Amino acid sequence: MKVGFIGLGTMGGNAAKNILRAGFQTVVHDLRPEAARDHIALGAAWADSPKAVIDQVDCVVSMVFGPPQCEAVLKGPNGLIHGDCNGKLWVDMTTSSPKFMRELVKDFMAKGGRPVDAPVTGSVDAAIRGDMPMFVGGSDADIETIRPVIEAMGQLRKVGQYGNGYVAKLVNNQLWKVHAAA
Repeated sequence: MKVGFIGLGTMGGNAAKNILRAGFQTVVHDLRPEAARDHIALGAAWADSPKAVIDQVDCVVSMVFGPPQCEAVLKGPNGLIHGDCNGKLWVDMTTSSPKFMRELVKDFMAKGGRPVDAPVTGSVDAAIRGDMPMFVGGSDADIETIRPVIEAMGQLRKVGQYGNGYVAKLVNNQLWKVHAAA
């Protein structure tokens, strides 16, 4: 399986390195090309846009800052939906709004794409070690297809259909806040 990774910040950059170390052919993209330097040294190919990523891979993983950045990855001028989405998986690992993302992926699905949400919890150290807990939502078949990629980055915790990963992550965040306050 050839994997694309979009968003090479602190968490995403380490997650992408773990995918590379697991032996997956990987194509990377970030708004800051210099963020890909280490990934290219590990064997990744560079793509100039999300569209260029999806045109070269079987699945795309994204981990960006928030909902506006997810929308840009998908629907921006060179977003995923402007490329070959048919039969391809998009695994979004961003902490985001479940309602917003369910609406957003309708365009991806209309182009034949298959969405999976897998927001992460944990620390930068967990991203470095490759053991980030992920709340994964999507069809059973899509989750099994993407399982080896997700497990290269961390612990897969299946929570049902697409969108449920975002819900589980937000519940987790609220419980953490309650415990921190207590």
